[in-house]
Amino acid sequence: MKKLFLFLLTFTCLYAMGQVNEQTSAGFEFPFQLGDAQWKSYSSTKDRIEALQIPEDKLKNITTTDLLNVCLDFPYSMDMLAFDLPEVDVQETAEDLEWTLEVYDTVNNRMMYSDKVIGTEASVSTSGWTPGIYVVRVTLGDNTLSNKIFIK
Repeated sequence: MKKLFLFLLTFTCLYAMGQVNEQTSAGFEFPFQLGDAQWKSYSSTKDRIEALQIPEDKLKNITTTDLLNVCLDFPYSMDMLAFDLPEVDVQETAEDLEWTLEVYDTVNNRMMYSDKVIGTEASVSTSGWTPGIYVVRVTLGDNTLSNKIFIK
């Protein structure tokens, strides 16, 4: 029984080492892991995801099996946020959203302002604008909202 146990333990260890070698021979390894100093230096989820992108030249030369191994080793695959209150969840998640804000002059039919915004708030200086009705358009992904405002 001891010999069988020793054989299984040895086989398991050799198999595990083979798996590690297979993953490292995939031609690409992520530059850092969750929790290390470089990971903590990124301030937003968007920055972290951008840093984990596989370079185009590596993608062109990687086999399907190796790509699968790289994807299984993706450091951010278990990203999950949990909050006690739904209001906190919505606020925390919204702070990382990127959206587009545009303001149009309805009289002259021209765009007065356009910018990409990250977060939940944006402010626009209207100094020098003529009083009148303007259309504010917000785009988030495939969704667009618009509303008319009056500037005095």
